[in-house]
Amino acid sequence: MIVESLRYWVTDYHIDGFRFDLAAILGRDQNGNPMSKPPLLESLAHDPILPYNKYAVGTPFCRLQQSH
Repeated sequence: MIVESLRYWVTDYHIDGFRFDLAAILGRDQNGNPMSKPPLLESLAHDPILPYNKYAVGTPFCRLQQSH
Protein backbone atom coordinates (compact mmCIF):
# COMPACT_ATOMS: atom_id res chain seq x y z
CA MET A 1 0.00 0.00 0.00
CA ILE A 2 2.94 2.38 0.61
CA VAL A 3 4.32 1.87 -2.89
CA GLU A 4 0.89 2.34 -4.46
CA SER A 5 0.35 5.55 -2.45
CA LEU A 6 3.73 6.98 -3.46
CA ARG A 7 3.09 6.08 -7.08
CA TYR A 8 -0.30 7.85 -6.90
CA TRP A 9 1.28 11.04 -5.58
CA VAL A 10 3.97 10.94 -8.27
CA THR A 11 1.69 10.24 -11.23
CA ASP A 12 -1.40 12.24 -10.28
CA TYR A 13 0.13 15.20 -8.43
CA HIS A 14 3.63 15.22 -9.94
CA ILE A 15 5.33 15.12 -6.52
CA ASP A 16 9.06 14.59 -7.05
CA GLY A 17 10.24 13.94 -3.51
CA PHE A 18 9.27 12.43 -0.17
CA ARG A 19 10.52 12.73 3.39
CA PHE A 20 10.54 9.77 5.78
CA ASP A 21 11.42 10.90 9.31
CA LEU A 22 11.39 7.35 10.68
CA ALA A 23 13.02 5.76 7.64
CA ALA A 24 15.33 3.58 9.70
CA ILE A 25 12.41 1.33 10.62
CA LEU A 26 11.78 0.55 6.95
CA GLY A 27 14.97 -1.50 6.85
CA ARG A 28 14.55 -3.35 10.14
CA ASP A 29 12.73 -6.51 11.17
CA GLN A 30 10.18 -6.83 14.00
CA ASN A 31 13.04 -7.16 16.52
CA GLY A 32 14.77 -4.00 15.34
CA ASN A 33 17.59 -5.79 13.54
CA PRO A 34 18.71 -4.53 10.13
CA MET A 35 17.47 -6.62 7.19
CA SER A 36 19.78 -7.40 4.27
CA LYS A 37 17.02 -6.84 1.68
CA PRO A 38 14.09 -4.96 3.23
CA PRO A 39 10.95 -5.74 1.18
CA LEU A 40 9.66 -2.16 1.01
CA LEU A 41 13.01 -0.70 -0.01
CA GLU A 42 13.45 -3.44 -2.60
CA SER A 43 9.98 -2.60 -3.98
CA LEU A 44 10.87 1.09 -4.22
CA ALA A 45 14.17 0.32 -5.96
CA HIS A 46 12.57 -1.96 -8.56
CA ASP A 47 9.46 0.12 -9.23
CA PRO A 48 9.33 1.55 -12.79
CA ILE A 49 8.49 5.08 -11.53
CA LEU A 50 9.61 5.62 -7.94
CA PRO A 51 13.43 5.27 -8.12
CA TYR A 52 13.63 8.57 -10.03
CA ASN A 53 12.26 10.66 -7.13
CA LYS A 54 14.09 12.27 -4.25
CA TYR A 55 13.92 10.77 -0.77
CA ALA A 56 14.94 12.51 2.44
CA VAL A 57 15.38 10.23 5.42
CA GLY A 58 15.99 10.77 9.13
CA THR A 59 17.97 8.60 11.53
CA PRO A 60 16.16 8.72 14.87
CA PHE A 61 17.52 5.30 15.91
CA CYS A 62 20.82 6.94 16.81
CA ARG A 63 19.05 9.01 19.47
CA LEU A 64 17.11 6.04 20.85
CA GLN A 65 20.29 4.16 21.64
CA GLN A 66 21.88 6.91 23.73
CA SER A 67 22.00 6.43 27.49
CA HIS A 68 20.23 8.99 29.68
